[in-house]
Amino acid sequence: MTWELHLAASQSLKDKRHVLKSLKDRLHNRFNVSAAETAHHDLWQRAELTVCVVSTDRGHAERV
Repeated sequence: MTWELHLAASQSLKDKRHVLKSLKDRLHNRFNVSAAETAHHDLWQRAELTVCVVSTDRGHAERV
């Protein structure tokens, strides 16, 4: 799953990194998934976040 994000409140790459780290941590804690920034690394108000789940149970993976 891939999301395009617009970070309107971000004023710098440092702000962007802080927001994305928080979001990735919350996704991992709540859904046990991995997330990575996959595009727009040098733009401070845009991000592309890709999320991946690995499971031995297809039903569980689809529910997440």
